[in-house]
Amino acid sequence: MTNFDKFYKLENIPNNWSKTKLKYICSISKETSTNVSLENLLSLTQKGITKRNTDKNSGQFAESYENYTLIKKNQICINPMDLLSGWVDISNFDGFISPAYYTLIISKDINVEFLNYFLQSNYYRKSFFKKGKGVASHDNYGRWVLSPTDFNNTTIFIPNNIKDQINICNYLNKKKKKIKLLKNKKKKKKKKKKKKIK
Repeated sequence: MTNFDKFYKLENIPNNWSKTKLKYICSISKETSTNVSLENLLSLTQKGITKRNTDKNSGQFAESYENYTLIKKNQICINPMDLLSGWVDISNFDGFISPAYYTLIISKDINVEFLNYFLQSNYYRKSFFKKGKGVASHDNYGRWVLSPTDFNNTTIFIPNNIKDQINICNYLNKKKKKIKLLKNKKKKKKKKKKKKIK
């Protein structure tokens, strides 16, 4: 059990937090792209949502993008098809993305970044994986899918005050920056060692 799971025990939840389900704070968008020639083709990766270069022949491309989901800047997109190596993140672009993903419309009562951190934590803790169905192995073969029903019925605890949600995000953002700096320092040390060995 992780520290996060321990926190999520009911006795550890602060009094000013509310328990709810995802279906009450967000919904899966059904809005499709209207003019794909004027929009960015986006892809959800473990590094975030990126623009795809349609001029290159690398990767898989659909015959038509007419039914692809419209995604706007600051919307969250989640990959429910691959719960082992998939991901969820906030888009920095307007464009269109695979309809196999869940693009979310969220209520005004929750901060987008806070919800994104919560959803990402479900990949880290593999709690979405426990709800998944299908065929998959730890070698990432097959498909292990999170259904819309199971996604919607996922429990979340939320600070009632938006400012508290933002403060939590600011704290996590600072920690992420520190982790990046430490990783970069380690990479530089490894490079120096390799040069010395040579």
